[in-house]
Amino acid sequence: EKWTEPVIRMLGVALAVVIVVITVGVLESAILTMLGETIDSQGIAPFFLLCAWQNFFLLLAGAGIAEETLYRLVLVSLFWRLTRRPWLAIVLSAVLFGAYHLSPLDGLYRYYWERPITIFAMSTVMGIVMGYVYLRHGYETAVLGHTFGDWIPMLLARMG
Repeated sequence: EKWTEPVIRMLGVALAVVIVVITVGVLESAILTMLGETIDSQGIAPFFLLCAWQNFFLLLAGAGIAEETLYRLVLVSLFWRLTRRPWLAIVLSAVLFGAYHLSPLDGLYRYYWERPITIFAMSTVMGIVMGYVYLRHGYETAVLGHTFGDWIPMLLARMG
């Protein structure tokens, strides 16, 4: 197998994650409306001050590498070993991932607390998606998918 084939497959899966993120974002808007939660877009405004590549590398280091290392590489693997059930491991890790986004450990938690139910639900859903990507396609693909899943919608928001 040529080296290009796995790289192209990894990029394809990572870009498929972006489609899932955008779909979840549309669902998030509907849930926000149903729950009466609001968004103050000023909470995320500092990210728009950076250039696109600075955002990419910031997201790669924080969301991509740091979160995927802890929640997929460490926790999914640990829970799988303890329970012997890969889907249970993914769900347990995803619930912790959802809770993390509402904790002070996440730099955007104050922004996220404006809509805690929605953020917890959407982060947990994305944790399940990323856990599946991790188990099916590997750590590197999960890192790239998470990074693209945060970065590309941010680029689209800047353009719109």
